[in-house]
Amino acid sequence: MTKNVYNFQRDDADSLILVAARADYERTTLALDTGATHTVIDLTVLLMAGYTPKDVLKTVPMETAKGTIVAYVFRLSKLTCLGITLTNKEVCSYDFLANNVLTALDGVLGLDFFFFFSLNIDFVDNTISILKK
Repeated sequence: MTKNVYNFQRDDADSLILVAARADYERTTLALDTGATHTVIDLTVLLMAGYTPKDVLKTVPMETAKGTIVAYVFRLSKLTCLGITLTNKEVCSYDFLANNVLTALDGVLGLDFFFFFSLNIDFVDNTISILKK
């Protein structure tokens, strides 16, 4: 079994863990969010990656800090992050700006991304270790 180790940097205890990702070939920055069940990506990123409203599989209610919204579910051809590439990966999406979410982030990498992996976040060494099970 191969273990991949990635370094991360946080400016202070309130900072997020940011990870580089690709939705198909569109570069994006996601926050690693162990409190998120699902991976969520801003709709703008998916539109830039070539997805259209015709690609929406379904809509689902989603709880956010600002209340419940309707999110779109897309199946991405490929989602790559932290050395992991998942194909045919379902992600949730909504228009951040239209929902008054003003952030430099493009979304959150949720626990569903790590379903077949062992994930360890070491806050002392500032590393993320991933092992495929």
